[in-house]
Amino acid sequence: MHHPLHVGLFTLLLGAALLAQDAAPGGPPVQRPSNLAASCGLQQQADGTLLAVGTAYKATFAAGHLVFTPALGALAAHDLPLSLAVTHVGRNDLQEVGPARTEHGELLVEFVRDELTERCEVRPEGIKQSFVFTQLPPGGGDLVVRTRCLSELRPERAHSDGALAFTLPGVGGVTIGQVVGIDARGRRAIGSLRCDGDALDFVLPAEFVAQAALPLVVDPLLAPLVFVSATLEDDTEPFVAHLGSPFDQYMIVWKRAMSASNSDILAQRWFDNLSGNAGSLISIEASAVSADSPRVVSTPANTSWFVCWRQSNDILGVKIFNNGTQSSVVTLAGGPDVQTEPDLGGDGFGGQAIAIAVWRNQTTDSIEARSINMTTNPPTAAPVVTLIANPSATQQVSDPVLSRSNPTPIWLLTYGLNNIGVSRTLRGQVFGSGFAPVGSDFPIAGGPGISATGAAVAGDGGSWVIGYLTIQTGPGLRLQCNTVRIGNGQVVIDPPRVLTPAGQVLNNPTLAWFGESVLIGCTRTNGSQNDVLLLSIDPFTCLDCESTIVVDAAGNAPFVGLCSRHLHSPTAAEGLVAWVPIGVTSLGNLNAQRVLPQDGVTAAGSGACGQGIVHTSCARVGNADFAVRLRVGPANQLAFAVVSTGVLNFACGPCVVVPDFSIGVVDFVGATSPLGDAAYALAIPANPALAGQSLATQFAYFGTSCLGSFQLSQGRVFTIE
Repeated sequence: MHHPLHVGLFTLLLGAALLAQDAAPGGPPVQRPSNLAASCGLQQQADGTLLAVGTAYKATFAAGHLVFTPALGALAAHDLPLSLAVTHVGRNDLQEVGPARTEHGELLVEFVRDELTERCEVRPEGIKQSFVFTQLPPGGGDLVVRTRCLSELRPERAHSDGALAFTLPGVGGVTIGQVVGIDARGRRAIGSLRCDGDALDFVLPAEFVAQAALPLVVDPLLAPLVFVSATLEDDTEPFVAHLGSPFDQYMIVWKRAMSASNSDILAQRWFDNLSGNAGSLISIEASAVSADSPRVVSTPANTSWFVCWRQSNDILGVKIFNNGTQSSVVTLAGGPDVQTEPDLGGDGFGGQAIAIAVWRNQTTDSIEARSINMTTNPPTAAPVVTLIANPSATQQVSDPVLSRSNPTPIWLLTYGLNNIGVSRTLRGQVFGSGFAPVGSDFPIAGGPGISATGAAVAGDGGSWVIGYLTIQTGPGLRLQCNTVRIGNGQVVIDPPRVLTPAGQVLNNPTLAWFGESVLIGCTRTNGSQNDVLLLSIDPFTCLDCESTIVVDAAGNAPFVGLCSRHLHSPTAAEGLVAWVPIGVTSLGNLNAQRVLPQDGVTAAGSGACGQGIVHTSCARVGNADFAVRLRVGPANQLAFAVVSTGVLNFACGPCVVVPDFSIGVVDFVGATSPLGDAAYALAIPANPALAGQSLATQFAYFGTSCLGSFQLSQGRVFTIE
């Protein structure tokens, strides 16, 4: 290759940069982490019960009963709800109340009785409970609202401010705030709480009540009392997915530990810029049966999301509409078999409104799958398909993982193959429409003395990056990655690259595809806690694109969620990383940060009159490994690379010559691979003045479409960052 021409090309670029330095655009703004603001929600269950969720509690409302359950996490052996139901009101004599009629608004539930109306406002921090009197009971004594209070939590002595706590020592519980009376003129009086057995009284003094203008409100607050552990988080397993224009929202799903024996699944929609949530907090699963392993993908063709999770031995799913409402629950895998380890793929599939769910059938020791038609409500699932069957009695399959972002109906599955008592290998299989395998099942990593586990996959339907962990005596735990490519009917996996620096321990990988780079989210062991990192790599070589991005080093849980909006309209190389800080003073404390890889700005040109897609990955100042890459071109054909500082867009028969070859480089790169791949190395000097400068590129190979002798690939213009 003619390296003097490379030098001349960048000398020309550098001169243009220096002449226009003042006008050169700066880099993208640095995105700051956002502690996702507290949120809450109220929704109606299939049985008519109303369910509220907040930052550290859930509550149900039915037939005059309020059941408030704090999220106490693993410190509590099981759920510890507090049930309250009004039974009597009065002044001198208490009279039994009549039946309640339930009414509700967006964040308000009312139990309406002849004697009073009980109002429950759903707030992030708790339930603001109010008793409203439009007429007073007869008599002249204190006004008393008596409730039946049932719970394993035991009342403590009232605090000096009048609040009362119901707790389990060392675990936490519920606080009921100070009782305040407010009349129609705005006059206030402090009341009291009295607890005797299962009777809890809300009391206002007789003197105030006698002079009060109606309506009169008795106004306490129910809130969770949580003892936060410095090492134990209660919101975990965040997963994220993006839905593009015109909705422009991220959805985060996660698991909340209500107690050691029960976890719920929650979701929240956020605007692209994290300026605020895009609706109420969504409770996806809130029964007394524990749920875990939440996963989410978007289905842009149907402008919705699909969420799945594991509960008992089943895999369940639900469609979330773009306005936050949800379908009824769909059973993806049920029956007597034990189903575990669900995962989801979607995000396009060539414009089809489908999602794909995979899981491990532990009973039959196989990897199973279903496609989900998102155009119906509820969505409909196709028959179960076995993707990977048990190979032998001495092995077990495990950990199925799908590529989530797929603009084509071709996707990659990775899975573990455990040699019982020996090691664990990681394998892969590409599938197309109708679960038809493309090529053969292939090994990725692991073998005698080496276990490979914890895989994550990102790709574009033709190329994928697989991140995973290896465990080996000596090197220990290491984060590695491989690239997998498909072209001309063949699947090829490249050699692995180790991403763990010497002396560090990286863990818990998750991946997202950003077009010209792939981000690998992971945690780095930091004492008893974790840092959250992002590694930016070239998706075709696994080489470093940028230095490691430290997202949070303040102590975090070992869970990272990551997604890209690159494949969604309008296309943008931006995404979202979510994680869980620990040692904080409140729950519901998911954090998120917008991420914008510094991998060059590209625009795909037209011009193709033959095969071939051009990629210019990680076009940044100082990238010595930069190359212009041809993918899925004609196989085993002699090819030329054209790179120029100018754009020509010259019509040549059915072709368009995009780069101005008169002021650039035309270089012979040799024969394309059997997959139709080629690369043209073009190291970018470490000169900051090159940032913001653009180059046009295209590949040519012998044919008859242009100038009688050539065909052309897609053209591409890229800007160095």
